Amino acid sequence: MHGHGALSAAAPAAPAPAATATLKTSIVGVVLMASLVVLVQLIEPLRAGKFYPVGATLVGGVTGYLFARAARASPTVRQVRGGAVCAALAGALGTAAASLLGQLPLQNVVIAGLTNAVAGSLGALAGLLHLRVSSKRQAASGKR
Repeated sequence: MHGHGALSAAAPAAPAPAATATLKTSIVGVVLMASLVVLVQLIEPLRAGKFYPVGATLVGGVTGYLFARAARASPTVRQVRGGAVCAALAGALGTAAASLLGQLPLQNVVIAGLTNAVAGSLGALAGLLHLRVSSKRQAASGKR
């Protein structure tokens, strides 16, 4: 039987779980930010209402949350740091795209990266909390 975690002489070289989580979560974060940039570009009230900072921070938090869920086997510090890195990358790339479209000045790339790093680390903490609460619930329901 060859599957996840099976011992085999010809096991494929797989990336580390944290590296896989970083790559996948970064891609999801960039796609979410790209969606936000397109929405703000297409819908005039969002552009006029300065929705971009709020939406970008929310995307950063979601990205951090998703990283913590994807890298659940990693230590807590690695999950928080990884959530911050993935969210900062998504925020910086999304802001760069928005500046190319004329929505934001280019100087905001650094600010968005830092803001999303904070939001990503807080989102990762929320993901960790959710994982711990759900595992305690599962343990409690298994005892009954």
